[in-house]
Amino acid sequence: MGMYRSYLLKKGFNAEKKSNKKVYTQHNINVGGIYAVIVKEGDAEKGVEITVDKIPYYIDNFDKLDIFLAKLQLYQSDFMHILKVMERKLISKSLRHNLL
Repeated sequence: MGMYRSYLLKKGFNAEKKSNKKVYTQHNINVGGIYAVIVKEGDAEKGVEITVDKIPYYIDNFDKLDIFLAKLQLYQSDFMHILKVMERKLISKSLRHNLL
């Protein structure tokens, strides 16, 4: 098992075979699908091409890959926080409106 493959599986990606390629997918509530394809040159793994929101990113280093995935999680966390604040404001506004 390759190093990038085991890393992606450990991070919650699912392996799927699409058009003769092995694609690793993960769903993020904010950005939708995250697609990763391991780039090989011969038998050696050279890096990972990750596509998020139809934009491809090439990452050839585990540290950079870890930071990239962490930023996606941060984005998700910030987005969820904003949604919760908006929900609280709507509930508060609705309660005030109903009490008047």
